[in-house]
Amino acid sequence: MRKIQYAIALLILSLSITLLGAEEKVFSANITPFPDNLNPQRIDRVNEANIAIALYEGLVSYSPADLKPLPGVAYKWEWNNGYTEIRFFIRDNAFFSDGSPVTAEDFKRSWLYMIREGLTYASLLDVIEGAKEYREKKVDDSQVKITAESDKVLFLKLKHPAPYILSFLGHQAFVPINSKMDISKKWQPSKEIICNGPYMIETIEKEKIIMKKNPYYWDKEYPKIEKLIITSYEDRDKVMRLFNGDVIHWAPDGIDVSQLANRKALIINPLFSTTFYFFDARMEPWNNPDVRKALALLVDWSDARNPQKYFFPTATLVPSIPGYPEIEGITKQDKTKAMELLEKAGYAGGKGLPEMIIYCMEGTEEEFQQFTKVWKDEIGLKVTIKSFSTMKDFFSAIEQGGYSLSSITWLGDFPDPMTFLSLWQSTSGLNYAHYSSEEYDKLIEEANKKIGTERLSMLAEAEKFLLEKDVIVLPISNSPAINLIDLDWIDGWYPNPLDLHPFKYIDFMESTDEQGVIKYNLSNMSGAESRNRIYF
Repeated sequence: MRKIQYAIALLILSLSITLLGAEEKVFSANITPFPDNLNPQRIDRVNEANIAIALYEGLVSYSPADLKPLPGVAYKWEWNNGYTEIRFFIRDNAFFSDGSPVTAEDFKRSWLYMIREGLTYASLLDVIEGAKEYREKKVDDSQVKITAESDKVLFLKLKHPAPYILSFLGHQAFVPINSKMDISKKWQPSKEIICNGPYMIETIEKEKIIMKKNPYYWDKEYPKIEKLIITSYEDRDKVMRLFNGDVIHWAPDGIDVSQLANRKALIINPLFSTTFYFFDARMEPWNNPDVRKALALLVDWSDARNPQKYFFPTATLVPSIPGYPEIEGITKQDKTKAMELLEKAGYAGGKGLPEMIIYCMEGTEEEFQQFTKVWKDEIGLKVTIKSFSTMKDFFSAIEQGGYSLSSITWLGDFPDPMTFLSLWQSTSGLNYAHYSSEEYDKLIEEANKKIGTERLSMLAEAEKFLLEKDVIVLPISNSPAINLIDLDWIDGWYPNPLDLHPFKYIDFMESTDEQGVIKYNLSNMSGAESRNRIYF
């Protein structure tokens, strides 16, 4: 009798959820940690970028399947024959969430501010005539060839042919900022944020951002989902319980695969991402390429990049990309050459080398101990490891300096080698190593004057310089993307190398369950129970 009552109760609840869902489609994703900032120009964390893609849109957007540039705020663009001039034509029905129109002047004002302040991604705009000089305070903004020819036409004059700019203009840093927003500050999540993307913030709750469709968004066909809920739950048991119960629909963060009820919902694919060690080039003697290369040649790379430890071990910085030449990097141990380089640098046998200070995140100490063991054994190098409990503290410490070696995992922001190679340019806002080389800068500058395969070949030479000559970076592995999402009933989400998933295209598929069957969703039930069905 109790089983019958229980089944009836579940049936009633199930029908209630179905009726509620018919009124409003709601999609939920767990993205951690809770964002500190949603000012798109000042975002440099993956969690915040994943949320920004729902709120903002640039001149171009990304295809959800292959990340190729699609028309965004601009409905078309036109190049001149030499790919040195481009005009973007902005949609007449492109508006901000407060109802004000998006204009070419909004883009110009936003980009000029980014360049003037030297924000994180400003150096990518150096390809525009006058942009680099303006960032370096050598000219005023009148010399920057970003022109609002009319309210709806934006013109760019470039230093050299650069069709590749379309690959990064879809990034959130290059969206238009509404003139009512204080562009000079970070923005805490708030319903007061004026945006121009498919969604806008409706309410903020503890560990939760609730968004609704932006009524002023230009595309009336998309998005299909009326309400978007971003949770930031760190508790893995809670996340898995909610995912197994279909309360959370996509979980890139806070997951425990061992608790997954539906194994088909586990999606693993290679990322356009590399984990690497890097030296602080401000510190002696680690600013000496001979010392860096000597240490690299002492490492047993077959062990350091052991396939048993990493999904995709690698000796190169730029992951595989169509048309980009293969280079080798440092792959073999050579103790004899290492000792020669140390003697040349004035540290014969390692004598005189100062203590190596390593900064890392908590939980990675053992990895650094294993990596540096050969330096202790072979040359008696003293190593001290300092770990940090939060990414905020970690990056703050790196910026302040005082360390010798550190490590990060870099996820490419756009599908081009420059998303990795720009990290090491002298003027880059992303140059965590504070590395500076006129030769490297020149290699990048000359490469970006070319187009097609010639450009890619020259960029590969620049990477080879980083890895084999100056040895500022020691690549370890390419990362996998690990997501939980049931693609049997969720459409518009595709595995891709940037792990970038525009919420705009996500939708629920028509139910394919057999007639007379209802799936029920209960967040407080176990994964196995939440997949049961009630027959009537």
